[in-house]
Amino acid sequence: MARERLNLLDAQAGGVLQLVARGQAVGVLWVYSEAPWTAQQFGIAKDVAARAALLLDNSLAYARACAASADAEVARAEADASRQRLALLVEVSEALASAREADDAMARLARLVVPRLGDWSLVTIVDDERGLRDVAVAHRDPSRTTEVASYADRRVLMMTPDTPLAVALRTGEPYVVAEADETDIRAQQPDPHMARLRKASTRTG
Repeated sequence: MARERLNLLDAQAGGVLQLVARGQAVGVLWVYSEAPWTAQQFGIAKDVAARAALLLDNSLAYARACAASADAEVARAEADASRQRLALLVEVSEALASAREADDAMARLARLVVPRLGDWSLVTIVDDERGLRDVAVAHRDPSRTTEVASYADRRVLMMTPDTPLAVALRTGEPYVVAEADETDIRAQQPDPHMARLRKASTRTG
């Protein structure tokens, strides 16, 4: 059967040479010829197979080392992110627990999430008597806090059913924008103050 298959490929001679490195097979080299093989060709094939085995073994070892390094790097990054999340949760819990007034607690919350979670932050309270009430603002750049406050003053007045604040209040679910362009921003909140705030390179919300 093997000879019949060789004939289909017009092969008259050749062989299958194991690629062995450090005493273990790392691959196989198939070489066939339409002409009979000489002892010299067979010797060359063995030498080529031996050198190919070393190259392949080194390449595989390097690939494994890179994979292990990448896995370790990912693991370190995940562990660091986990520590940061835990630290933030602890700080928020302590800040809120030590605050006597709700407005003071929310002001601390706004300051804690910037810049760890974003470039600027607003905290709004749903007040049964006065409706929506913004009680805290924070910005990575303190000189721009007034811009956030100015936007906050207009945001509720210009709110439509499709704006993020309205959707979050209506559904009870987080409203997340992974990466919005200017068209998305205008559709979500048609406020010229938002364009200026976008200069702070805000990408999520």
